[in-house]
Amino acid sequence: LMPKPAGRILGEKDLAWSDEKFANFASPAAQGEALNDAPSLEQQYIIAADEGQVWAQTRFGVLYARAENDPLRWEKAVRLLQLAAGQGDGEAQYELAGLAAAGRGMPASDVEAFAYMKEAAARGMADAQYQLAAMYAGGRGTAADREAAAEWGRQAAAQKHIPAQFSLGCLLIESDDAALKAEGVNWLKRAAQAGSRQASLFLAAALARGEYQLSKDEVTAEALLKPLAEGGDHEAQFVIAWLYMFADKFAERRDLARDYLEMAAKGGHEQAIAALRSLPPVQ
Repeated sequence: LMPKPAGRILGEKDLAWSDEKFANFASPAAQGEALNDAPSLEQQYIIAADEGQVWAQTRFGVLYARAENDPLRWEKAVRLLQLAAGQGDGEAQYELAGLAAAGRGMPASDVEAFAYMKEAAARGMADAQYQLAAMYAGGRGTAADREAAAEWGRQAAAQKHIPAQFSLGCLLIESDDAALKAEGVNWLKRAAQAGSRQASLFLAAALARGEYQLSKDEVTAEALLKPLAEGGDHEAQFVIAWLYMFADKFAERRDLARDYLEMAAKGGHEQAIAALRSLPPVQ
């Protein structure tokens, strides 16, 4: 977990400032500037933070957290973000979770990171729900709890959080419960349809081989892989070659397997290179 880049500014109405301007203000060259020497727009942001305006506290907290090798600014980030978090700002809580996990501006603590992450997740932040699910799944900062991981993963996935859809699918597909397994396949399909390469490759391989107690579905596996392979994805090209070489459904496409292996091999795919070497020479 690392502090994410500044996203939307909560509560900001009239003041507009580009990320480049913020980045310049947070740069080492600007660190020595006195408060009363700051440009008027910067001064307005500083005043807003001092007055307790949440969006300004969060914005400056994020910028200080992103400073490179600057423990003093990390400590300022923690103070600002704690002020915003105390007023119920989910983004500030999320950022504090990242700082606690990384030990930036405060002692490293997975337990504290989990507490902040849970607060942010409870406020509906999809990124936080996704991270909280991962923490439950891995037992990081809390006892491992697959059911809690699935529940928070569902909340993030329902918000069209693609990595959450993929992770939730991987979690549920391992279940012995047929309904949960089917749900896992559905989330993987949704992630694949949304453009997740990982989901397409994972689900295609599972269906092609009949893994995770799934019925073999080589046609669906090919359909998942084709867009990736045609787009130049060498792993997808290799798996399609494997399908065409061994799958019963594609006996008539055996000759095409070499073409896909050659495409993958040209991209440096080591397994494809080795497979080509094992094939008899073309007559």
